[in-house]
Amino acid sequence: MFRPVKQNSMRIFQTNKKIYILLALFFVASLSYSFYYRIKPVVDASAYDRVGYNLSRGCGYVESNQNCGHPERDDAIGRVGPGYQFFLAGVYFVFGHKIWIVWFFHALFRAITAFVIYKIALFVFEENTQKEKIGILAAIFFGFMPDLIVYNAMLLIETLFLLLFSLAIYFLLRSYDSTNSKTILLASFFLSFGIMTRPTPFLVLAVAFLIFLFTKKIKFAFLLLLFPILLIAPWAYRNFQLHERIILTSTTGGYDLWVGNNPEATGGFDKTDEIAQYRRVNGLVLADKKGWEEYFKFIREEPLKFIDLQYDKAAIYFSALRPTGFWAYLGTWGQVMTLGASFLATFFLFGFGLSGFFSMGEDLINSTRKRFFVLFGALQPLAVIPVIVETRYRAAFFIFLAISAAYMMVKLIFNRANRGRVYRMLSWSFGILFLIIFWDAVNNIILIKEKLINF
Repeated sequence: MFRPVKQNSMRIFQTNKKIYILLALFFVASLSYSFYYRIKPVVDASAYDRVGYNLSRGCGYVESNQNCGHPERDDAIGRVGPGYQFFLAGVYFVFGHKIWIVWFFHALFRAITAFVIYKIALFVFEENTQKEKIGILAAIFFGFMPDLIVYNAMLLIETLFLLLFSLAIYFLLRSYDSTNSKTILLASFFLSFGIMTRPTPFLVLAVAFLIFLFTKKIKFAFLLLLFPILLIAPWAYRNFQLHERIILTSTTGGYDLWVGNNPEATGGFDKTDEIAQYRRVNGLVLADKKGWEEYFKFIREEPLKFIDLQYDKAAIYFSALRPTGFWAYLGTWGQVMTLGASFLATFFLFGFGLSGFFSMGEDLINSTRKRFFVLFGALQPLAVIPVIVETRYRAAFFIFLAISAAYMMVKLIFNRANRGRVYRMLSWSFGILFLIIFWDAVNNIILIKEKLINF
């Protein structure tokens, strides 16, 4: 009579073995790519590197060596952060200024994130008999996503942020079914560090807090705020002392809103001459203040143009015409291969992922886990589109798309009885994506031509 237990234990062991093999492959693939190309930090990555190194040698949170010991004069506060910069500082302080050590940690973080995504899938689809397959596929879709492999080889925020954010989502989902304060404290902990790395989870924090209040889990609501307050308040106080302005994490908020929302805005990070000139003359702290003023002025004076711009940015966010790959280090054929792989992976992930969300609609009434999973997934584009849209700003959404796409793929393969319905949902999803691609192409034909000419 113990045989079924033994068989079940063997099945679990085999599944675990598969995921651990996959995690090793993700780690090796990421690290190999990093060491093969040995990408030198440029633009944002170069700024993060300089700030991290200056922190590690006691110069303070500064980007320029000339401002060592005088962060109030420096533009480092204008970079998204400061979580990633402090991570780099810790690495450089312990190991020296060695970028390859960061690549190692990035590869490790990537593998761990894939495992967390696997665990999220198992939790969300706990009652699904195919949950193991969904979890494995979700990890594969995330682990081999070309865009994320490329980011992994650069000193960019995304790798660390995705780890912290996925852990926050995992514990946040578990906390709704739990009475144990440990889960909400862990959610609060990882969410606070995620916010300090990239501020977009502020929206998740606000919505989660309101959900706990409305569901009368008052204790959990305020425990969720614990670590964000403990972590962000001292940094905000430090910023106020230096810049005489309330700055929770960085000055990217108002400045980015201005860049992404003005009469000449394209939706991406394309600064007008006026904005660029104002930043050069007045610095990022005043540009942040000016940005908020110009943002609300734009809404008041040109509301229809503002609304139209949001549609354009939504099209950019969901468009597969925004692959990653225009990197000089790749060379011509490397760019062709990377752009092609990124386009196909993005198109697949959005197509299957969005149809997976639609398919889950029928279960939302009866499944709290799926309801909150879909809600937190929907918040990702809402946190980005009103500001500015760049390809890598979609990375957090990939966590949800990978799981949703895996669910849809498993449903397509193993649910033969409803295969017709699955095909219809996929047709609707990919049909919508084709319309979005067409809209994006028509609205940005000049930009596309410039990319092709430069290519």
